[in-house]
Amino acid sequence: MRKHSNGKDHVVLFFDKETGYLMKEEVFYSDGKLNWTGNYKRNVEHGLWQFYHPNGKLKTSETYSNGKENGISVHYSESGKKVKEEHWRNGKMVKEVQF
Repeated sequence: MRKHSNGKDHVVLFFDKETGYLMKEEVFYSDGKLNWTGNYKRNVEHGLWQFYHPNGKLKTSETYSNGKENGISVHYSESGKKVKEEHWRNGKMVKEVQF
């Protein structure tokens, strides 16, 4: 675990006790609010990743499969309005929709 100079958590990593693999990462702003969180499978990005604006509202939600972005990544403004969708397949963006 790493901390900000003010003593609050900066990076918190979660490991599988049996395998030692990284399972989850949480990164925080210096005020203690969540900046992003993401999941891993065998030390590679896998599953849901979410990023947050400094005001605490969701900024981006995306899904990874074996280290490559897959599915629909949704981006939001600081007020919470959906502004963009990105469609991903095996790490390549195949479509982008602006709102």
